[in-house]
Order: sequence, then structure tokens, then C-alpha cells
Amino acid sequence: IVALPKWQQDICNELRRLIHEADPEVTEGFKWSSPTFDDHGTICRIFAAKGWVHLGILNGALLKKHQDVFENTKNKTTRSMRFFPDTKIRLT
Repeated sequence: IVALPKWQQDICNELRRLIHEADPEVTEGFKWSSPTFDDHGTICRIFAAKGWVHLGILNGALLKKHQDVFENTKNKTTRSMRFFPDTKIRLT
């Protein structure tokens, strides 16, 4: 994360903070060349692309609420979100 542009660092660090706040038992690791978060299995991962930050939620399809905030993916179980330079992260 420290090698990323500042706007990507800010988004990654805010996502990390929110993930740890949502699940204090989560452990952070590094798999698939990106930060991953586990609690009895991998929950999600963050990675930065050239113009955005990606949050992939494994088994996100099982979430009953807020399916409209996720991108349409070809994967049947994973759901994802993209965050761009002007993205303001907020919980509703």
C-alpha cells in the first residue's frame, strides 16, 4: 500500500480500518499479491489497479441486503466494488 499513489493509499487504509472495525477478530494477511482479510476463511481482499481500488468480497452473493452496490461479476459467489480517486467511502 505504501508504494501506491496517495489517493489509493487513503482508500486502501480507510477500507482496512472499516474491515477491522466491522470484525475485530479479522486477521490481515497477504495472498494473491494483495491484502486479504480472514476470519475462519478469507472474507475479502483489496487490490489497486491503475485507476481504481478494488474490494472483492468472497461469498458476497450470500449477502441479502445491498446487492445493488456491487459490480456485476461473472463469478457466482464473489461480489466486488471499485473505488475511484473522487470516491467518498461511507456506510449507510
